[in-house]
Amino acid sequence: MGPSGRFGAGLPRVSDGSLLFLQHMLSKMKPTGSRVGIVLSGSPLFSGQAGSGESEIRRWILENDWLEGIVALPDQMFYNTGISTYVWILTNDKSDADRGRVKLVDGRDLGTKMRKSLGDKRKQLTPDAIAQIAQLYGGALSEFADDQRVRVLEREAFGFQRITVERPLLDDAGAPVLKKGKAQSDPKFRDAENVPLPAGFLDLGDGERTKVLCEAAEEHLAGEIHPYVPDAWIDHAKTKLGFEIPFTRQFYVYTPPRPVDEIAAEIKVLEGQIQEWMRGLGL
Repeated sequence: MGPSGRFGAGLPRVSDGSLLFLQHMLSKMKPTGSRVGIVLSGSPLFSGQAGSGESEIRRWILENDWLEGIVALPDQMFYNTGISTYVWILTNDKSDADRGRVKLVDGRDLGTKMRKSLGDKRKQLTPDAIAQIAQLYGGALSEFADDQRVRVLEREAFGFQRITVERPLLDDAGAPVLKKGKAQSDPKFRDAENVPLPAGFLDLGDGERTKVLCEAAEEHLAGEIHPYVPDAWIDHAKTKLGFEIPFTRQFYVYTPPRPVDEIAAEIKVLEGQIQEWMRGLGL
């Protein structure tokens, strides 16, 4: 059912049909325990801003601890589209060892090019590749602790609070404008930042959540903002929770640039080759 239906009632409406279909799949799980899988594009991982319907559906899934894991497939896997796709695995019957955690598996490099493409489908997964993905996903955490294709994260890692940072309005003399003794904010300097959720946040009650969110935001303000903007403050009334699954960011590996001397030497060799070619043409 959609957000207005019995399953997930009260969630905002969304424009991403994939997330609505995901909701529908979850509504079919048996109370005694079920496990479902669905192939989606990358959009449901991150579409929508903090507080949007898309973000709230991801929050709803993570709060209920239904997301078991996500597997990234190679691109160009399906006829008529070359986009990247992801397999979502969801369950309402997690083991104690998996409770509160989500497994991500990167299988994007395991595709094999087909001899003859079918439209935009140019890659396939061989039986060996499928077995490898299954092994990576189903293996014990200790077994793949050093494998760069596997991440096991606490569900809070996918959430953040979107805070609004204010700065005071200055009068003509450069003094803050006050109203009832309180500094007024200047909309021109208003900014927003994302602050990660505290560990164990989703296991807390509403009252405790509010407290730890404020503490985390104020700590971020003191450590990351005040050294540069001492008069800034946070308007906690405008804070929104957001949830996204930045799959690519989790598996990003920094590649340092080549040394300048190496690049300069390569350019010099290429310049020499170009001069030889020009002399051969009589130029």
